[in-house]
Formats: sequence, C-alpha cells, structure tokens
Amino acid sequence: MALSEQMNLLRIDYDKSLVPAGGAEVVGECASPLPGEGRMTAEPAGRKFHEKAMRVRGLITDAQLEAAANRRVAALKASESSASLAKAASSTSLGSLADDPDAQENDPTYAGPKDPIKIGPKGKEFLDHYHIMGLGRERFNATLDQINANFKVRSLLLHPDKCGIAQASEEDKEKLEKRFKDLQTAFEVLTDSKKRREYDSVDAPKTKLPKKLKEDGSEWFEKCVPAFKELARFFDGKGDASRYIVEDPEAPFEKVREMYAFWAKFKSWREFPAEDEEDLESADDRWQRREMEKENKKKREEEKKADTKRIKQFIGLAEDTDPRVIAKRREEKEAREAKKLAKGAGRREAEAAAAKAA
Repeated sequence: MALSEQMNLLRIDYDKSLVPAGGAEVVGECASPLPGEGRMTAEPAGRKFHEKAMRVRGLITDAQLEAAANRRVAALKASESSASLAKAASSTSLGSLADDPDAQENDPTYAGPKDPIKIGPKGKEFLDHYHIMGLGRERFNATLDQINANFKVRSLLLHPDKCGIAQASEEDKEKLEKRFKDLQTAFEVLTDSKKRREYDSVDAPKTKLPKKLKEDGSEWFEKCVPAFKELARFFDGKGDASRYIVEDPEAPFEKVREMYAFWAKFKSWREFPAEDEEDLESADDRWQRREMEKENKKKREEEKKADTKRIKQFIGLAEDTDPRVIAKRREEKEAREAKKLAKGAGRREAEAAAAKAA
C-alpha cells in the first residue's frame, strides 16, 4: 500500500463520555491510530497526528518530514507569487502589466520602463521588451532560460481570454489584445539572437569613452576603468572581457601588458541600425530585397567603422596615460640612458688608456 494511502486511512477515535463540557484536546491513550474506518465516532486525523503516527510506526523518518515541510513552504511561496501576478494581470488598469510586482514594481532601485526606442527604417519604434518580459533590471544580462520562464507565466496570465475579454468594452478589448501582442513581440525579439543583438545595440546607452586625459595619469582609474567596463559587455568573442581590466595600481606590469595586448585586438558586436534604412518588407521581389539588404549593410558598416576607430583611439589614449605604463616607460628610459652613459664612459676610458700607452 502506498504511503499516501496509509496516511489517509489513519483516523482519530475517541470516547465521547471522556470529553468534558466545552471540549478538550484529545491526547494520550484516547487518541490512537486505527486502520480502516473505525467506529462512527472516528474523525479524520490532522497532518501533525499523521506525522507522529507514521514516525511511531517507522513508516517515515525525520529527514523525510523535514523535506516535506520544505516543499510545502516552497509551494506556498510559489502560489502566493502566482496569485499576485494573476491579480495584476486581471486588473482593470490595463497598461503594461507584464511585470511581476514582486520582482520589479516594488523595487525602489528599478526606474521603470524606458521610453520606446527607434530601430531601423523610418525610426520604427520598439517598446521596452525587457520591462514587458519582467526583466527590466536584468536587461542584456537576462538569460534565455529566464526569458522562456517569464514568457511561459505571462503568456498564460495575460492571455485576453484569461482577462475577461468577452465582458470587456471595445476599447478595453483593444488594450488587452495589444498587451498580449506586445508580450509576443518581446519574446520573438529576445529569443532571436540576431534581433536581440540589434535591439541590445540600440537599447544600451552610447558608450562614454574619454577623448582627453591628463598626461600624468592622475585621471586614469577614475575615467578609464568605467569605460573599459562599458566596452566589455560588447566583446565579440569567447570569455569575459572584464577579466582583462586590471584595476590594481600595484599590479605586476606583466598583467598590465597582457591587458593592453587583449584590448588591442578587441572587437565589438554592437550594431548601428540607421533610421533611413530601406524597409525590407516593402520589397517587390527577392532581388530587390537583396539590394536593400546590401544598401542597409553598407550604411551600418560606415557607422561601425567610426565606432571601431573611436574604440582604438581610446585604448591608445588609455595606454599612454596609464600611470603603470608611464612608470615602466620611465624606468626603461632611465635604464637606456644609464647604459648609454656607462658605454660612453667605457669608451672614454679606453681612449684615455690608449693615449697613455702611446
């Protein structure tokens, strides 16, 4: 017999004559686990009684009871979170309610959705896809698993049929349908690697790279470290580019040398869609579409080259004003001059010795 079936058969039996007026807790010998239905006075036992009886009979261990308690707590939290989201989804304030109130809206550090951004032909507008998906804080750091999980919940809770569209007015019907369509669009963009890269390229603020720094290196750590960290997120390669940012002023110079060797080859995956691009959807045939794609690619490449040049100029400036590089170059220069002086002194001594011998 299954454990759950045995638990369901346990009941509390008691003698009514032993219960004082007003009732009392049934304890001791009056409460004994009995298999089957028992007498007519038998009542279903509670969970605590079941647990105690199962422990006495050796049918369950303390570890199993603790694990069951943990599962109940987790299930309760999950049900409360789902209920909160369902309440938000069915609210009459239709808006963009795809965000989990517990995750975003109640977080004082979260500034809320961004204004619509423009991408591609004629400044086509895109809503804040990350906010709609409930990942407004994570943004480009959001994983595919997080996107899929959030979409699964929101697609169920925000489906128009689940939000009473049948009883809604025509105006509210449009809002319900638009809200669900926005969710589907966000999911489509964020799960397509090419579309997401394009979206993230425009969603991210323009990288702030210093164009001028003090030659003594006093501004390097204040201005260059944040700039390197901003660039690191756009690294088009394997691994984490941020590990090649050496922030320790006392770091061995070999580490600093490795840092600049990496950044000298740095490539960014960021794209630059132009607002005056040709709209591929308006192409009459495949040939025209290919021509439009070529023209759009050309426009993006021009901006890409300008960005690549800007990055290289910054990396060169950063290396020239790095106090550790300045100190190393000074040290090498002093060593060369000392060697030159020693060589000159040796030559003069040799000439003097030769003249004396003559």
